[in-house]
Amino acid sequence: MGITSYAQNFEDVMLWRALNKIEKGFYIDIGAAWPEVDSVTKAFYDLGWRGINVEPNKDFFRQLEDERPRDINLCMALGEAERTLELNIFKDTGLSTFDSNTAQRHKNSGLAMSRQSVSVSRLDLIWEKYVPAGQDVHFLKIDVEGFEKQVLLGNSWNIYRPWILLIEACAPSLQLDASSSWEWIVLSAGYTYAYSDGLNRFYVASEHFDLIQSFIYPPNIFDGYKMLCEDKLLTAEDKLLIAEAKADEYTLKIKVLYSSTSWRITKPLRWASDLYRSISVYLFELRPKHYLTATVAGPVLSAVKRYRFTQFCIQIAYRLGFSHHLKRIYFRLLSASRPTFYTCPRGVIDLTPRERYIYTRLKSSINVHSRRSE
Repeated sequence: MGITSYAQNFEDVMLWRALNKIEKGFYIDIGAAWPEVDSVTKAFYDLGWRGINVEPNKDFFRQLEDERPRDINLCMALGEAERTLELNIFKDTGLSTFDSNTAQRHKNSGLAMSRQSVSVSRLDLIWEKYVPAGQDVHFLKIDVEGFEKQVLLGNSWNIYRPWILLIEACAPSLQLDASSSWEWIVLSAGYTYAYSDGLNRFYVASEHFDLIQSFIYPPNIFDGYKMLCEDKLLTAEDKLLIAEAKADEYTLKIKVLYSSTSWRITKPLRWASDLYRSISVYLFELRPKHYLTATVAGPVLSAVKRYRFTQFCIQIAYRLGFSHHLKRIYFRLLSASRPTFYTCPRGVIDLTPRERYIYTRLKSSINVHSRRSE
């Protein structure tokens, strides 16, 4: 049986492929956000599963309380130790973060920010308190906007072991792999890397290694899944809210890209490239490369063919130890000096006025250089 996918990158399809034989399983969702939109656990909840949703954003927490009565919903964050931290809140987005640099980048992109004091606990303490005795946790999902390492450090992996781990691996709002900062924790705990979807990385516990075969292929037609829009007629208000959320997300990503150091550094190169293409098309039409070669390389080739200059180059090459490379370049230049590309592929009478003008200029240049070389 297929499922209706609510997740933003079909994470629930991949998990269901591996766990579809489990009836009424159990999950832990750290950084749960919305109860439905972009939710990895919504499809499982609809199929009778239950679990623990950890979400420090009070607005999202209230929605979870309303729509997930069968789940355990906790308005807190998880980390490596029990304490209180200031969470940078970006309303109606999944971008809230403890990282001040990430928060400043979002703020510079135009997003309104507020702050909220949040209680932080450890994953193993939550597991001990809320997971029923003898209950397997079939998958653990972590999406905490740059706080993944702290969450992973807060678990006793030799005792509390989810079957599958799903961890967001990209730096917040950037297409940069950030898994190197925390993956060692997962691998040293006896988990095997199984799959990456470009946003997340999946890991399988060694005691459930047989599940890894479910992650060979990406989501495909054989999974038999449906998307939310295929399974449910959304109201105009629902569609508007989803579209606005997606538009804000993509707008932020574009703003972050445009404000990045690499984009600013490469701006002159992009401008020069566009200018060159424009000039080439306008002035040289179909043969800008040949025109430039004839104009610039002609005098150089004539000089290279002179005997004394050639001998001098060869002597220097022998002394420096790269005579073979110079000879190869020399003979290539000699062969290139044959005016094969000057020959017009069609009769001159068939050329446009602009093509005839360029052809005449090229031929005149060839004759001048030929007389000089003599």
